[in-house]
Amino acid sequence: MQIDGNYDYNGRMRAHKHSTLIDLLGGNKQVAAACRVSSQAVSKWRNEGIPPARLMYVQAVYSEAFRQWAEGQEKAGQPAGAQA
Repeated sequence: MQIDGNYDYNGRMRAHKHSTLIDLLGGNKQVAAACRVSSQAVSKWRNEGIPPARLMYVQAVYSEAFRQWAEGQEKAGQPAGAQA
């Protein structure tokens, strides 16, 4: 089995770091409603990351929650702007 950066050893897709931000904001349904997209789109973001324009929107609308999430990313040694 070939392993790349997006999959774990068992072949399952790894969650993107934005998945924790989505959880912090209330989950797929809440983020989907805020961004006016389907909850399926948000599910996809959990694996592929939130698109840059949507991420900027989330940062503007949920600035306090975004700041808390970004600080958590920095403490974990991964800058908030970096890809997983």
